Amino acid sequence: MRRIGVLLLGSVLTFGLLTPADAARTFSISLSPAPKGATDAKKSYNDTALDVSEATQDGRERTTIRGRVKRGKKAASGRVKVYATNTSRPGSRRTLLGSPRLNRNGWFSQRFRPGHDRAGVYRIEVVKGGSRGYATTTRAVTVRVFQFVEALNGYDAEQPGVTPAWNAPPAYGTIHHQSYVVEGGSTAEFDFTGHSCLQLNFRMARSADATVDGRFTVTLDGRTIVPWTTLAGRQYLPSKTVQKRMTAGGRLRFTVAPHDDGDATTADDNRRVTMVLGRPMVSCTYPDPVVATR
Repeated sequence: MRRIGVLLLGSVLTFGLLTPADAARTFSISLSPAPKGATDAKKSYNDTALDVSEATQDGRERTTIRGRVKRGKKAASGRVKVYATNTSRPGSRRTLLGSPRLNRNGWFSQRFRPGHDRAGVYRIEVVKGGSRGYATTTRAVTVRVFQFVEALNGYDAEQPGVTPAWNAPPAYGTIHHQSYVVEGGSTAEFDFTGHSCLQLNFRMARSADATVDGRFTVTLDGRTIVPWTTLAGRQYLPSKTVQKRMTAGGRLRFTVAPHDDGDATTADDNRRVTMVLGRPMVSCTYPDPVVATR
C-alpha cells in the first residue's frame, strides 16, 4: 500500500516568450510529443502528471522534457537551461535541472524526477539564452506531481461517533494499522481543501463488535463518490473507476447510515452497525517538503 508521500490525470499547459523590449526576434521552442498528463507508465516524454508515491517505481515517477529549438527556420545551436519550481510551496527556489546541448537538428532532452515526498505543482522552464539578434526565450510547462498520503493528514479531530484506532478488527477482511471506527449515524471527515487530488483508496467493513451489516456512502464536498452501499457480509474495496472519482480537493466524508432495529426496548442501535474504515488514502499534490530534483 502506498503511504505518505504524489497516481495521475489531467494537466495544465502554459507557455510564453520573454523578450526584451528592444529585441526583434525570439527563438522557437517546441515540445514533442505534445505535453499531456495521463499517469501512464509507458509515457516517458513530456508527461505533465507524475506519481511519486513510495511504491511507485514503474516510470510514472519521472519524465523527460524533450523538444526542439529553432532560430527562424533553421535549427538552433548551443545549449538550453531547464529549471523547475514547485509553485505549491511559497518561497520555493527555482532549481536548475540541467543544461542539455542541442543536437545538430536543434533537439534537446532533460530528465525530471522530483523524488518521493516532493509532490506539488511544478513550473518547468526551458530557457534559450539570447545571441546574435535573438532575445532570451522561455517555454514553460506545468507538471502536477502527485503522491498517495494517508488521510490522517487531513483528519478533523474529535468527531462524534468516530474513533481513530490502530489495528481495529473488522468482522471480515484485512486489518489495517491505521483505521477509524465509525458508528451508525456518524461521519468521518477529512479535509483536503486547497489541494489538487485525483484518486482515493480505502477499505470499509463491519466492526468485529457490530452485529448488523449497515450502509455507508462517501462524498466529496457533497458530490457522491460512493453511493449508499450495503456491506452484505464483505469488506468493500473501491474499484479503479470509483477511486478516480476523486478529481479535486475538498472535504472527504465517509458516512454510516443510522440504524433502528424497530425494537423500542433495545438501546444503542447505531453501535450495532459500527464500521471500520481501513487506511483511507488520497493521491494529491502537496506543497512540502522543500523542492528538490535530481
